[in-house]
Order: sequence, then C-alpha cells, then structure tokens
Amino acid sequence: TATGELKIALEKVDQSFFNEIDGMNDKNGSMSINNLNDYIDDTAAEVLKKNIDKLDKAAGIGEKDNMFSKEDLENVDTKDDKEFQAAVDYFKNNSDKFTKLETTTKDSKQDNVVSLSDLENYNKMSKLEAATIIKANLSQIDKDNNGISMDEIEDAKKTAVGKIRKALETVDQSFFDEIDGMTSKNGTMSKNNLDDYIDKTSAIVLKQHMSDLDQAAGIGDKDNMFSLEDLQKVDTKDDREFQAAVDYFKNNKEKFTKLETANEGYEADNIVSLTDLEKYIAKKEKPSTETEKQMSKLEAAELIKKNFDTVNVDKEGGISKKDIKNAYSKVDGELKKALEVFMNDSSFFDEVDGMNTKNNNISADNLNEYLNPKKDKKAMSKLEAATIIKKNLSLIDKDNNGITMEEIEAAKKTATGDLKKALETVDQGFFNEIDSMLKKAGIISEDKLNRYMNYKAAEVLLENMDKLTGLNSDTSKENDPNLFSYADLLKVDTTGNNEFKAAVDHFINNKAEFKTLETSMPAYKEADDVVALGNLQVYISDTEYERAMGYLDVLLNSFDDYVGADDKHIHFEDLEKSQDKEIKAAYKFLKEHDLINTLDRGRGYDANGQEIDGYRELDGKFRKDQLQHLKKLYEYFYDIKTTNNVFGRVPDSRFIASSLWR
Repeated sequence: TATGELKIALEKVDQSFFNEIDGMNDKNGSMSINNLNDYIDDTAAEVLKKNIDKLDKAAGIGEKDNMFSKEDLENVDTKDDKEFQAAVDYFKNNSDKFTKLETTTKDSKQDNVVSLSDLENYNKMSKLEAATIIKANLSQIDKDNNGISMDEIEDAKKTAVGKIRKALETVDQSFFDEIDGMTSKNGTMSKNNLDDYIDKTSAIVLKQHMSDLDQAAGIGDKDNMFSLEDLQKVDTKDDREFQAAVDYFKNNKEKFTKLETANEGYEADNIVSLTDLEKYIAKKEKPSTETEKQMSKLEAAELIKKNFDTVNVDKEGGISKKDIKNAYSKVDGELKKALEVFMNDSSFFDEVDGMNTKNNNISADNLNEYLNPKKDKKAMSKLEAATIIKKNLSLIDKDNNGITMEEIEAAKKTATGDLKKALETVDQGFFNEIDSMLKKAGIISEDKLNRYMNYKAAEVLLENMDKLTGLNSDTSKENDPNLFSYADLLKVDTTGNNEFKAAVDHFINNKAEFKTLETSMPAYKEADDVVALGNLQVYISDTEYERAMGYLDVLLNSFDDYVGADDKHIHFEDLEKSQDKEIKAAYKFLKEHDLINTLDRGRGYDANGQEIDGYRELDGKFRKDQLQHLKKLYEYFYDIKTTNNVFGRVPDSRFIASSLWR
C-alpha cells in the first residue's frame, strides 16, 4: 500500500538488511525504534568517515588535516550522493549527536571539530561489551561445542550482522589471547574464560567510575562506596562499557553479593566499598611469575615488519610517521604496543629510517637491515664517509655556507644509520684533509667534497689496479695489466671491499669525471673509455699539486709569525705545537709526504739566484728561501708533467722530495 519514498525505502529491505537492523540490539525478529536509531547512528558516522576528504576544508577554512568542522558539514557539496547527504543531515540536525561525535576521542574538547579518530572510535564497542555479546551468542559461533577458536571467530565475522558482527570485529589476536589466558591457555575462548573476563573487567570498570556511582541515588555521603540502589539509578551518560559493567552486577544478584562481601569479615548489606572492589579484582588476578616487560625496540621492529602492509596504509614509499599514527587508532594488542614504541621515541623512527638512505619513510629493507645488521662491522672508509656526507649535505649544513667541525659534532648527536657512521668517521684530521682540497677555510663545501672524492676514488682504484685489469670486458683493448676500461668498472667484483666498491661506483655514476680521468695524461687526450696506470697517477698528482701549493702558501704567508730568535728560521717543532689548524695541517702534509728532512736539508737561493751554503745538516729548521725553492720545484715539475712527461713516471710529492735531496 505504500507510495513515494516510503515505498522505495521498504523495497530496499530484504531479509539480510532486516536481520542487520534487528541485530543491532537483542535480536527478536523485529525492527524496533531503538534498532533503527542505532543503525542510523552507526551508519551515518561510517559514511562521513568514507567522505572525510570531501568534508575536510569544505567551508574553505583551515588546512587539509583529516578533520572537519560544523561549518564544513553545513557547506559541503554532496554532489547528488543521497547516502552522503543523509549522513550529513543526520549530524547537522542532531546537535547532541554531533557533540557526542566531536568528543569521542579521549580528552577531545567540544570545539565543533571532528577528527578521523573521532569517526573511527564513534560507537566503537568496548571489549567488555564484545565479550558479553559473544558469550550470549556462544552456540552460534562455537560449532563443535569445544570453545571458540580464532578461525571460528573469522568465519563468523563473514555472516554475522548487527551487534554480533561488531563484537566479533573487536576480537583481534591480542584480545583473543587475553580471554584465552584467563585460565589455562589452550587456544580457545571457552564459556568459563568469557565468564572470568566479564566478571573481572566489570569490577575494574566500576572501580574506574566509583565517583559516578557514589551517591548516584542521592542518599548518603561521598565515601567511596555505592549501594545496589546507586547501581540501579546511576546515569552512565552513553558510556556503553560503563553500562555493560552496571548491567552485569545489577542483573546478577549472586555476583553482586560476592562483590559486596569481597573484603572478608563484612556481611552482605547491599553496600560495595572501594576495598571490596580492589579485593574482588585481586582474587581474579592470575598469579604472575614476572612483571610484564616493556616492549623492546627489536620486538617493535619485528612486529612492524610482520604487519608491514597493515601499517603502510597508502602502499607507497614505505611507512611514514603519519602512517604509524593512523594505524595506531585502528589496531589493538601487541601491534598497538609496537606502534607506541615508534610514536614515543621519534629518534627510533629516524634510526630505522636511516639504515639506508634517510627519506622519512621506513621501508622493508630498513627494517631488515635494523633486525639483521650486516656482519661487516669494519670502520667506514673515508671515501664512503665523504660520499654519504655529500648526499646529506643539506641536513648538516644548516646555514648553507659549508660544514664546520662544530656542525659535524652537532649532527653526530641526532644522525642515525649510515649517516651517523659517516659522521663518526670525521675527526679533525679527516676534516682538515677535505678542507684543504681548496683554500683551507675551516669549512667543508660541496666542491671540496667532490674534489676529495675524485682524488680518493682514484687512489683506491690505483691500489686495486690488479683487480681491474685483465677482465677482458672490452675487446677493443689488449689484455694489458696497466689498462682498464669503463666496462671493467661495471664488471669488477668488489665483494668484501666497501672502499673499492665506493671508488668504482664513484666513477660509474660520474661519467664526466671518468672522461677527465681517462684523458688526464698529455699523451692520451682522446677519450676511448680506457684508463692507463699513468692516467691514475697524473690524475692523483693534479690534486696533490693543488694541495701542496695551498699548504706551501700557508707556510709562506705565516713565515714571519713563526721565525725563531735569529729571525731567519722556522723550527719544525713550533709548527707541530701550533694551535692554528691551518699550520698544523701544513706540517702534517710535509710529514706525510716525506718533506720534513728534505726541506731541512734542501737548497736555498739568495735574491740574486746564488745558492746559499750551510743547508746540508739536519738541524730541525728551515729558511724562507728553502720554502720558496720547494714551491718553485713543484711548479717546475708540474709544468713539465703537463707538457711532456720526461721522467717515465708522474712527479708526485715523494718524487719531488727525492729531487730536492739530489
């Protein structure tokens, strides 16, 4: 007989939909007003959750943050989506329901703003409610009458409707284990287990609400006690867990009597004290052999790894801090505890994120590396460290003006993973080594890092020349022990030698620099993808020349500050003791390149170019003219090397030292 919208609505109702609404409360074969109210309330919240992206900023105010205001609700364009419109109208026209929604999440204030967490937790069934409903419907779920297994829970979820479905959806593995462990743990939820859980949890909830129960009937004093009459008249204020606990003791006279006499020596008088509750709960506690331990970082990482897809909601780019926060509101049990470990310690997130390249996302590889660190615990090589520092330059160089040693030390405190290892490799000596690649200024710039990496990578290739030659990767060259090709770099086995791998990768990934390397010798200026031993030696000496000239200029410019009492000589020990970082670095360069004795006994010339006698003894000092002569020799040999290598080898610092000696 129905017409219009009513007819359309009634035609939507099949047996399945009818059962779903009938099952919202106690299933009795009818759709009651309470059932309909509960269904509408639950479903409206679900629909808003599904459309939160459309509600967020619907009024054009605020940021995209998975929240919406009352104003957003009033201004949203539902675009002919009738279900969405019905959900919007429901909360827009029911201010009490909107207030309940916006204050759902614990500690939420009434501020006309609804968060995603509010929607997810709205009307969420408590564990006590779920256990009570599952116990009442035990026969429908426990098919073999032998206790409910987790598999039976999962099967029942597929067909259950209404409040039974909500109760079953509350059960995750952690909650299942909690009930299973109430007595002897055997992998099932038995009636006895459920009874014990409901009994104990109901008492705990009443204890939490003692202030609401005390004087609820308006009789007596505030004294941390409540009567059966208080229990019958208390306003639970839509707190369904509290209501379930009240109903349990209100409807179980025998249990109430045990509760009111839990403190031995007191007779039944319909009065429950705080002590009664505490004693009652204590009797239900299972004897524990050890205090529950806080979850370790390793345990947390292992759980996140096992549940990676659950936490990585968007399936893109790994797990972000936002993913962890979102997942936290949706899971329970051990996984929730694992997420808490990450949420409570942001440095732990950064530590796992930094196991490889840090990008504010935790990948499966990051977790694997954290859980199964590589066995190779050797100190990181300088070349590896420089490469990693260059990649992370912007994280360390806060003022974009080059990295100081102070910035290195500050970054060590917060860095994680490979970056932390790289920074820990940098002491003052290594810092000076990179700083001196150009004019020494107490900073490491990107240009200096590039020069250092080029120089060091070439040195490492030279040390490993025997591994690179003879690979026959390029048929255009002979199998010459003094030659290797770009193809050889791609083929060579660097297993077990991280520094060699870093050097090979450096030139593979910098083809332009490889071209510079292969054309570095005057005799081989044509690019043919082949590097000779001489190319490496010349390439390295180019950098050595620049560094040597820089250090010699430092000593010449500071000469007058370090001359002795005779105003003619500098004593090497004064350089070694100097507090000036540049002077100390220059002294270290002289020492490392066998130039101390050479300079001490080297030749010197007066203003007319005449050799000055008296320089042949080792006396621990040198004159300015000796230093000037050393610099001229560097310039001379470098000039010859770049035009025509007449020495049969590249003149590095040691070659120059021996020449000065002669």
